Amino acid sequence: MKASPGTAAEFIIKMVRKYPGEVVLWAGGPLTNYALALRLDPEVATLAKEFVMMGGGLYADKGAIDPGALDARREFNWWFDAEATRIVLRAPWKKMTITPIDISVKTRFTSEMKATISKANTPITQYLDKYSLPGYMWDEIAGAALIDPSIITGQKQLYMDIDIDHGASYGKTIFWGEKSQPPPYLRLANVQFDIDAEKFYRLYIDLMTRPVRDRQGKQ
Repeated sequence: MKASPGTAAEFIIKMVRKYPGEVVLWAGGPLTNYALALRLDPEVATLAKEFVMMGGGLYADKGAIDPGALDARREFNWWFDAEATRIVLRAPWKKMTITPIDISVKTRFTSEMKATISKANTPITQYLDKYSLPGYMWDEIAGAALIDPSIITGQKQLYMDIDIDHGASYGKTIFWGEKSQPPPYLRLANVQFDIDAEKFYRLYIDLMTRPVRDRQGKQ
């Protein structure tokens, strides 16, 4: 397998222009590459079908990775490059879906789940067995909900933004309700809050233990 030439931002632009209205963009980390893509080609947002990301925190009092956070509103993915986060949140996406800390802390990757998955003995499960630790399932929810939206049992429409003033609140999530009147440059997002955890766990274990296929589709 060879790396594609060019940068991640250039690849994003290439794909949404090649498949307009079909590409769902997904982010499980800081949003730097997406912000760069939007700066290079602002039409990325309107060409994509949807933008899905794990990030931000609203009401939770735990779950943030930043050790200096007093609550989960300074969530790592958004805080790490807050300026990039603002660019992405304010872009005119057709649809934006956010998996915040609030829903992530309602799940837990346990030692028992790890043991069950490891029995499959595939390259993926071997990697998971070696490197994974018990903890909240942040990015896993964002990915699983894209595959099976029915695992999400509650969400809200909210206007989302982030503080980029270089003070004590830098990197904190800012949000307004759907019926509020925030500044006109803010965008509504589908923010996930509740999950059918048992259904999610079953889906995750099933996906992680499936046989690995090669590039020709053979097991």
